[in-house]
Amino acid sequence: MKVNLLIVVCFAVVLFALFGGFSHFFPRVDPVTIPPISVLPHEVMPNTSPRIVAQEIPTLEPVQTEAPVPVEGLLIVHFIDVGEGDAALIISPYGHTMLIDAGPKESAEAVVNYLAAQKVTSLDMLVATHAHVDHIGGMEAVIRALRPGQFLDNGGPVDHPLGYQRILDLLEAQKVPVSHLKAGDTVDLDPALSITVLNPGAVSTRDQHEDSLVFRLVYKNTSFLFCGDMGPAAEQRLLASGVDLKSSVLKVADHGNGQVTSGEFLVRVSPDIGVVNVGENIYGFPDPRITGSLALRNALVGRTDKNGNVIVTSDGTTCTMWPEYAGGDS
Repeated sequence: MKVNLLIVVCFAVVLFALFGGFSHFFPRVDPVTIPPISVLPHEVMPNTSPRIVAQEIPTLEPVQTEAPVPVEGLLIVHFIDVGEGDAALIISPYGHTMLIDAGPKESAEAVVNYLAAQKVTSLDMLVATHAHVDHIGGMEAVIRALRPGQFLDNGGPVDHPLGYQRILDLLEAQKVPVSHLKAGDTVDLDPALSITVLNPGAVSTRDQHEDSLVFRLVYKNTSFLFCGDMGPAAEQRLLASGVDLKSSVLKVADHGNGQVTSGEFLVRVSPDIGVVNVGENIYGFPDPRITGSLALRNALVGRTDKNGNVIVTSDGTTCTMWPEYAGGDS
């Protein structure tokens, strides 16, 4: 009986569905037609948001590629790359010239050629800070090529060894006057400059480093301290003397030898620029302590072993190190 009733119910449901009975409960849904995607270009609306602004990228000025040329009122100091040795050319605000040291003998031709490239045809003064060969090796070639007006030194070695005696003989043959400088002497290169000798002292130590010429050049509000190969005893004497050491530019003593240019000395000098004449050497010069101390004081550092010829100019107010000639280790 239950089976027959179930059959009747199922048959009734089938008939109800066939004649659309379920359409009253589930309305018909027509298929949706999706329009094709347009590939035609469309107009881009400009960005008018005030928060998004295009920023202009600044154009860097081209780097100067030529050395500064002498003009009235400009002091130019060339720290010449002579390898492991010293040579510095000063061209004064009124065109007077001084060469401090001439590098080792193997760099003599390079020094003469460099002076010629700067259009230096004669020297007013030639200076030997001391008699070591890395400073005077090129002297004879310079004297023959340029015949200086004066020769200045620290008195030379006591016994005048053969190399230094040849220089003195050549100077005598060319009738070049020779002056031996001591602390307190002044050098009359240019009326715009004040040059004062700070070392050696009145009594010779018989040590060429300790007796090395040291002098301070002042041009208006700027100054240069040339330290030659000053030794630690000479440095301590200068610190104890109370002499004014403050200088815009420091020519670091003895190629960056760590035994000199102490922290106290750098505080007293307080340079804006430090220059190291140095080449390949077995001593580890320049001492990283010195270059690091200069950098910590925000001083620019020029090194002839890294930068080649280092040029610094002064207009009497500020000193400028030319970027193409220095700065790689600053």
